[in-house]
This record gives sequence, C-alpha cells and structure tokens, in this order.
Amino acid sequence: MGSESGNLARAYDHIRLAVDLDPKAPHAQAVLCWVRLWRKQGEAAIAAGWRAVHLDPNNADAYFFLSFALAVQNVVRKRYTTSSRPCG
Repeated sequence: MGSESGNLARAYDHIRLAVDLDPKAPHAQAVLCWVRLWRKQGEAAIAAGWRAVHLDPNNADAYFFLSFALAVQNVVRKRYTTSSRPCG
C-alpha cells in the first residue's frame, strides 16, 4: 500500500510540473483531473477536467476523465445525503 501512495504522490508531482510548464496543455489538465480524483480531491479534479475540455473540446480523454470525476462526486454526494434514510 505504501508503494501505491508513493506512486500517486510522484504522479501528482509530475503532472503538476507539466501543468506548471504549460497550463494550456489539455492533456496535462485531463491527467491532472484523473490524478486528483485518485487523491480524493473531487472538486479540484472536476475543475481540472473542465479546463481540459475548454482547452480542447475534441479531446476524448478530457471528457472521459471529467465525466468519471462528475459521476464519482455525484455518488459521494448521494451516499452522504441519503445514507441516513431507511431503505424501502
């Protein structure tokens, strides 16, 4: 498990460097979305995903990562807002 968290930290460091070097690179923003989602930074992931889509509306990866981030955030919101309701 420690190795996974170390890899995720390295991935984040690398993608942040790529975004810092070229903030208008849509693929870098899309990957930042994905990495932030894995780091449980849902709102920041969505923001990066939207930036990627706006920078390149034809980038399928950007739409995929953004849609995944939006879906995950919606599931998280539903889980916390409906978890206190009884089933049925």
